[in-house]
Amino acid sequence: MTKDELEKTQEEILRERADVLSRAGKSLSDALERLEEIEKSIHAKLGIIRNAQKHGIDDAPLYHDLNKEIKSFNLARKHAELRRYYLIVTREALGLRRHTWVEDVYKIPPRRREISRHDESL
Repeated sequence: MTKDELEKTQEEILRERADVLSRAGKSLSDALERLEEIEKSIHAKLGIIRNAQKHGIDDAPLYHDLNKEIKSFNLARKHAELRRYYLIVTREALGLRRHTWVEDVYKIPPRRREISRHDESL
């Protein structure tokens, strides 16, 4: 193998490594964006419930919708945790050993609990 061929091969390997790492990071970023979307929907539904309570409207179906959204959030959260794990495994496979910044940059919000009509935390 000539020097030029070796350099081209090394460049190709570096590009491939960067691409793999980029895809893992993008997958995690997408999962976190999905969590943010669901979080906004949860806050909107909480506002609707508060408004319904102010006006004496039956809010039972609203709680059902809210809790379905909370379940979606928790599932999406698990998906994001798995994507973060995959990013760390990918980094390990590429020889990168320090991952503390990954948890700082890619923060996953805590799990949410279902809300009932009797919760005072609204």
